[in-house]
Amino acid sequence: MGKYKKIIITVGILFLIVGIIFDTFFAGIPIQNASQEMLSTYDKNSLISNFLMISGICIILLGLILKKRETEI
Repeated sequence: MGKYKKIIITVGILFLIVGIIFDTFFAGIPIQNASQEMLSTYDKNSLISNFLMISGICIILLGLILKKRETEI
C-alpha cells in the first residue's frame, strides 16, 4: 500500500512541474498591446497552467495525508 502513496506523490510533483513548464513556455508574461485573439489564447494557456499546478499541489497533499495516516495507524 505504501508504494501507491509514493506514486500519488510522484504524479502530483509531475503535474506541478508540467504546469510550471507550460506556464513558462506557453502562457508566460502577458503581451503588451495584444489583439483580442492573442489575449484569449493567453487566458486559455494561463488557465491550463494554473489548473495543472493547483491539481499537482492537491495531489501531493492527498499523498502526504495518506502517508501520514499510514504512520498513525
